[in-house]
Amino acid sequence: MSIADVVLTPPGAVTPRWPAGEAVVFHSGPGGMLSHWILRRLLQERDLKVIYLGAGSDAASSRRILAEDWSALGFGRLDLIERVEILPGALDQPQLGLSAGDWEDLARRADVLVHAGARINMTEPYRKLRAANVLGVREMLRLCVHRKPKPMHAVGSFAIIDHSMADQEGLRVNEDTDLTSFQGLENGYRKSRWAADAVMRRAIGRGLPVTIHRMTPISGDSVEGIIDPGEIAWRVVRGMVASGAAPRSSRPLDLLPVDRVVEAMLTLARDPEAAPVVHHITGGEPLSWETVADVLRSLGYRIETVQPPLWIERLKARAAADPSDDSLGGLLPLANADGRDHRHLFTVDGVRTKARLAALGMDLKSTDREVLRKTVEYLIRGGFVPKPVYA
Repeated sequence: MSIADVVLTPPGAVTPRWPAGEAVVFHSGPGGMLSHWILRRLLQERDLKVIYLGAGSDAASSRRILAEDWSALGFGRLDLIERVEILPGALDQPQLGLSAGDWEDLARRADVLVHAGARINMTEPYRKLRAANVLGVREMLRLCVHRKPKPMHAVGSFAIIDHSMADQEGLRVNEDTDLTSFQGLENGYRKSRWAADAVMRRAIGRGLPVTIHRMTPISGDSVEGIIDPGEIAWRVVRGMVASGAAPRSSRPLDLLPVDRVVEAMLTLARDPEAAPVVHHITGGEPLSWETVADVLRSLGYRIETVQPPLWIERLKARAAADPSDDSLGGLLPLANADGRDHRHLFTVDGVRTKARLAALGMDLKSTDREVLRKTVEYLIRGGFVPKPVYA
């Protein structure tokens, strides 16, 4: 499965790093809120030339789609989109759907690859996600070493951790843990992310200049609370408001503001001592779901805490009463039928990454109640969460 078996960095080659000063950065296209925020952040730097894998049939339609996506997310600075060079293509196609000429030109020009594109769908089976999410990584690795070696920085996820393998509390997963199990992952999307991560880890072992930035789930940004309401955590919040209840859960909710997690990734990517490695970008100070319920109550919602099976029943009742509410109907397939979680959960360890960020001058903190409240208020303003009746 891994292209790393056949494509190697030339023996004795110096590990390429993000150039100081001007650089050409290739961004691998749409992949949700985080992908868009990374693109937005890159375009704010005048010394970077950003090339983007567009989702349209041509550059003009790709630019229009990008502007529509940014507008839907509530992004300002749409003028930044005029700065991006767009190559229409697709992750699920050989050579990213590019013509032979565009592929060769990109391989020569790009100094850095940022792989943030993905097909995000929590209900589709693995076979439908494999082309974009796994084979797309294969094409990015080919680009990584074609014509000249160039560093590739990829967005990773802790969703690849198979908690069904935890047989006791207190077990930790750090940056070096070999994540060999995927059988307990609950859906095809998580399995596709696991497979992509495995391919990239093998590439690192084979000498390719690849860095995986595994990230904890995101909240809204630290200033305005801007978030994609389709993210799973915020679907759950919508479900809490709709059902008037919160599930009693011991699962920690370690969130990071999206602007800070992107800043952390780019800080690590530009580390002058960077080497191919796995990073764990995590705040380490998780919230609880009861804290989320408390924030909702402070905004005027009536929320009671109930056992998970009862919460699932309430969600089902609300979804049946309003079939047009896709946010609820789309949430149910992601929940266990009885509302139960894994018996034990691994703890994500990001101590090494956090120490490196500190050495680079960045103190990364988890989302707190204030940012959580801003995020919910953003969801209310956007109409994704109904206004509280009792405020």
